[in-house]
Amino acid sequence: MERKYRKYTFEEKLQAAKMHVEEGIGCTTVANKFNCDKKRVLLWSRKYQEGGEEALRYETRGRAKTGRPKNKTFNSIEEELEYVKAERDILKKTSEILKKQKRK
Repeated sequence: MERKYRKYTFEEKLQAAKMHVEEGIGCTTVANKFNCDKKRVLLWSRKYQEGGEEALRYETRGRAKTGRPKNKTFNSIEEELEYVKAERDILKKTSEILKKQKRK
């Protein structure tokens, strides 16, 4: 398939979404004009309606970043100490749970 893995520019996405939403042109017609799938046009149109132009500007594929922040900043030494103690307690509890599971 020649359409596979094609990246569309922000301008193309915006133009396609505007054609479909504002001008009322059918998604199949817009898809044929931009050489893409009609589901892609519907996705861009929905994003455009919900978030405006900015919603089309950035890629949203992949997993969201989660977990502990890389660089944690603290307002005081006491706050940092609390944080480190909480980490230590979590590690102790995890270690105890693992030891119990090994014994079984």
